[in-house]
Amino acid sequence: MKILQRNSRYFKLFYDYIVSSIMKKGLHVFMLFISVQIQAQIQSNNLHLKDFLVKNDSVKIDTVSIRSANFKVFDSANIEIDTSKYHIDFSTSLLTFKKENNEKFERINVQYTSYPTFLTKNYSKLNKKLIVPSANNQSQLYSLTTNQEENTFSTF
Repeated sequence: MKILQRNSRYFKLFYDYIVSSIMKKGLHVFMLFISVQIQAQIQSNNLHLKDFLVKNDSVKIDTVSIRSANFKVFDSANIEIDTSKYHIDFSTSLLTFKKENNEKFERINVQYTSYPTFLTKNYSKLNKKLIVPSANNQSQLYSLTTNQEENTFSTF
C-alpha cells in the first residue's frame, strides 16, 4: 500500500511538471503567434497609390526603381487592368502599354511599393557641391596646413 501511495505522489509530481511545461511552452507559442499577427497588420510606408493621365503609350511612374510586390494597375472605374495589356520595367519604373491592346486608357491608377530611401539614395565619396570650380585667382584658395618655421634649437 505504501508503494502505491509513493508512486502516486511521484506520478502526480511528474504529471504536474509535464502539464506546467506544456502550458508554458503553449503560452510562449501563443504570444509569438499574436506578435507575428500584429506585425503582419502594419502597413508599409512605401505603398503608393498614384493617379496618372495617359497621353501616349508609356507612363513614368516614379523617379527611382519600384518593387514588383503589390504592383497593380487600375482603370478610371477602379477595375484592375490585365497584365497582358501592359509591360512594366521595374528598374526604370516605366509602364508601357502594348501596341496590340485595343483599349485606350485616359486615366489610370497605379498601386506600387517603392524601395526604402536608403536604397535609392545617391551615395558618393565626395560631396560634389563642395568642389570649387577651376579658378585663376590663387589668392582665394585655402590650405589645410599652416606654414611652420623650422625648429633651429639643438640639444648638443
